[in-house]
Amino acid sequence: MSEHLEDISSLEFSEANPLAEIVTVEEVIKHPNADLLDVVSPDGSNINFAVVKKGQFKPGDKAIWIDSVNDPKVPVSNSNFAHMQKLAKSDGYARVKTVRLRGIVSRGILIPMPPEWSDKTNKEITEILEIKKCLSNFGPAGGSYSSGLATKGPTVLLGTAKYDIESVNKNWRSIPNGIKVYITEKIHGTNASYGWLPYEGERKFWVRSRTLFKKEPQEEGSGGLWWDAAIKFSLKEKLQPYPGYVIYGEIYGKVQDLKYGIPNDIGFAAFDCWDSNNQRYLTWLELTDFCNKVNIPLVPVIQTTFWNTESGIPAEIAELAEGKTMLNGENIREGIVIRADLSPFGIEQSSRFISLEQRYIYKLVGNAYLTR
Repeated sequence: MSEHLEDISSLEFSEANPLAEIVTVEEVIKHPNADLLDVVSPDGSNINFAVVKKGQFKPGDKAIWIDSVNDPKVPVSNSNFAHMQKLAKSDGYARVKTVRLRGIVSRGILIPMPPEWSDKTNKEITEILEIKKCLSNFGPAGGSYSSGLATKGPTVLLGTAKYDIESVNKNWRSIPNGIKVYITEKIHGTNASYGWLPYEGERKFWVRSRTLFKKEPQEEGSGGLWWDAAIKFSLKEKLQPYPGYVIYGEIYGKVQDLKYGIPNDIGFAAFDCWDSNNQRYLTWLELTDFCNKVNIPLVPVIQTTFWNTESGIPAEIAELAEGKTMLNGENIREGIVIRADLSPFGIEQSSRFISLEQRYIYKLVGNAYLTR
């Protein structure tokens, strides 16, 4: 099975990053360069905007936001998307892309929400509108490699069945002002996780893509991309003294269209760790110490700063999603991840207990990446 289809369940609806999302219009601004267009903010982030017909929305309106970051494609047979007819492929679907319209970056599509849909969920609206996940980022244009064979494994011991980070665009209000945040580079590759976990009476080393455990390779031949990375970076040996620790990271290089200077090879960078023994994620400082101790590469830290805003994502933080990668190569960044750790007693940067609810971790994808 080719890699761009192996993670098929990850292409289904995601609660963290829905293909269609019910929003309340925050702000409507007259387009500075077009008399018949408005610029609408669906979330007040100062990042997400949609360019729409003048007078189509007013603040407080309920609407449906289709964010290009989530790689949706829409059926042009639906009147809401008929204007994308020329962009449709043979299947009748057009990909929603970030575009620059008369000088304004539009990062998605905003359509009116019928009153009769007021009791619908994001998932139900996605199904009604027949919006699907676009597979273009998973095809041969991005990378080509073996996926290996899937197997059952100890999913119940993981922190989540599918690791997914929500966008900061819709969550910026939840981050307390004054909190210390770590800004790390978001790498364009494929999700991977590794760890020694018990399953059916045996503790063994497990390798996983975003949603599927992978069978260990035979002596001759490759077990696929995820096992290739495990072997190249000696993750089985490095993690054996720490049973229950599951390292999450990104495999990059020949994986996607951004190659990070290694178009025919792979790299790996950790960005999180789940401690299944104590049912918690490590703090960023704990993760840094652990990866340094066992010699596992870590995603680059772009900046450590403090979160302070009255309206939207701070411009100085949003700017960090742009620019060149801090890894090898000259390609652009995909974006950033914004992270802060809390204790039950408030802001805490030490190794105190961090539960699922006691940390903030959000992504921000850059405009340069989306319009590349």
